[in-house]
Amino acid sequence: MFFIKRVKGGKVYGVTVYFLRHGQTQYNAEKRFYGATDVGLCAEGVAEALNAAGFLKTLVFEAVYASPLSRARETAEIVMERNAAPSDITYIEGLREVNFGDWEGLMAEDIEARYSPDWKEYIEGFQDFTFPNGDSIGAYNERTRNYMEGLLKRHTSGNILIVSHKGFILSAVSNMLHGDSRNMFKYDLDTGKTAVMEFFDGFCILKALNV
Repeated sequence: MFFIKRVKGGKVYGVTVYFLRHGQTQYNAEKRFYGATDVGLCAEGVAEALNAAGFLKTLVFEAVYASPLSRARETAEIVMERNAAPSDITYIEGLREVNFGDWEGLMAEDIEARYSPDWKEYIEGFQDFTFPNGDSIGAYNERTRNYMEGLLKRHTSGNILIVSHKGFILSAVSNMLHGDSRNMFKYDLDTGKTAVMEFFDGFCILKALNV
């Protein structure tokens, strides 16, 4: 078995990032595409956020960052209100979900029917796809990578909490583990669940997923 030693001067070093996906919304329950659309938590989403608060309540965070969209903001507030050592929440535009443009609010079958050529292009090569009147996936993933690189320059120790969206979190996990986002859909993260990553001395370890 292979172990990596993370102790210097008797202390554990490195930074641990907790990526928390916001709780469920009605659009999640209906399986709609939505990113820029601002939808708050439904009752199930509030319950999921409370469950996440229980999981994270004993951790001390050096910093807490969240997407400004209501579903992430509400989740972050529920978690911090119940934390043993609550931190201020900094809302970051760069943590928003991808903007699906004309597809916002639609279900997959609706998109396939209305935008058949675009849907085919998306399914066959999502990496190079730009949503009609929305974000370029390539540009979004580059933005995610740049944000994470900046975060790891600002923080070199302690625990960091990021409350964001599935697109951002899976893009971050893939970029940090593989150097690009091509593997992002090999991972999954349910609403109200957490991914945990450790960073130290150039190493990156996915410690937990969907907890």
